[in-house]
Amino acid sequence: DSLKAAFPDQTAAIFIRPPSFETLRNRLVGRGTETKEALDIRLENAKKELLRADDYDHVVVNDDLDRDYEELLTLVKKLIN
Repeated sequence: DSLKAAFPDQTAAIFIRPPSFETLRNRLVGRGTETKEALDIRLENAKKELLRADDYDHVVVNDDLDRDYEELLTLVKKLIN
């Protein structure tokens, strides 16, 4: 927030969100890299972050890696030109 407040015309906030909270949960559980406690904390934080998605200038839904990469790349190129 402070960077955007200091340079409002020179910053853009991009939120990369999962297609759904359940998809995020399944992805994280499927990785098997976190303890149940760590996973619970991460999912609680994600709930709070997802509620703030509208605070961002742009939202990219992460559901198809190739397409989402192209969308993000196009967006960044547009923003820096």
